[in-house]
Amino acid sequence: MEAIIFGKPVAFESVLQNGAFEISVNQPSPTAYRISLTQKPEAGMATLFCDNNQVKFQASEGNLEKAIVTGSNSHDEWKDYNTGITSFDSQLRAVQEYFEELAMKGEMGGKEDSLRFTYQSLSQGKENYIQSWILNHAGSYVSPFILAVQYGSSPRIEILKPLFEPLKSEIKDSYYGRVMGEVVTKLDALSIGKTAPAFSQSDPDGKMINLESFRGKYVLLDFWASWCGPCRQENPNLVRTYQKFQDKLSILGISLDQKKDPWLKAIKDDQLTWPQVSDLKFWNNAVAELYQVRSIPANYLLDKEGKIIAKNLRGPDLERALEQLLK
Repeated sequence: MEAIIFGKPVAFESVLQNGAFEISVNQPSPTAYRISLTQKPEAGMATLFCDNNQVKFQASEGNLEKAIVTGSNSHDEWKDYNTGITSFDSQLRAVQEYFEELAMKGEMGGKEDSLRFTYQSLSQGKENYIQSWILNHAGSYVSPFILAVQYGSSPRIEILKPLFEPLKSEIKDSYYGRVMGEVVTKLDALSIGKTAPAFSQSDPDGKMINLESFRGKYVLLDFWASWCGPCRQENPNLVRTYQKFQDKLSILGISLDQKKDPWLKAIKDDQLTWPQVSDLKFWNNAVAELYQVRSIPANYLLDKEGKIIAKNLRGPDLERALEQLLK
């Protein structure tokens, strides 16, 4: 059994004796666990949400996903939430499979637009369900866990904040509540109009580059890496935009590379003439973590005072935004 502790899962083991096992854990608040059979990974995995009570878990060896769990109100809520999610997912899967079947047989005819509309409607329905469930369960320890699972990989403040703020204080103070509270706080500091967090990082020659040294010009913080295909495809657009606005615009590249040589080669090959920094720590790049970057390419556009005025502008969108700002 493995506790779902983000960044550092904690494992608990027990030996099956006569088809039964027992595990005692000390948890500060209700916690989600993954249960699997070490010697038989093919048996599947189950998610168990435990309160601080005696919880009973019953399942057949090859069907852990359909376990019967009693003694945990949090697990009952988790099961209720997943009932709705499973319904949407099965409908989405059916539409996708039907779409692929028609496409393979060449029998799509005039059904493509209708099927795409149905899929998009179901996707939006699923999203509405997730958000409604959380808002209707402000006192559930499951709610911040759902926030983490659904939105943690690419968090957006405009979605997270209205869902997190109504949660009851004891829920915000739980493990998952504190995790998501920290994410909301960091994202809020990166909202449009906020002063961009200060940082310094070394360039390829080891010289420290400080963000505050760019004050007085518009600045584009560009998060990228030599191994990132979409980043490399976007670089020619950045080069063109920089050549057009370089008298009023600075670009500072922050690379999520791990090795110096590929980073330097990409800078040269893509003709990136603006300052570049990196600590060569991949996704653990300190600046990327500070700016909550979970996917690349990503960027922040700052005004002359260092305030955030736009995010993730690419290609013609970046050029149009700068034309509006600088005309």
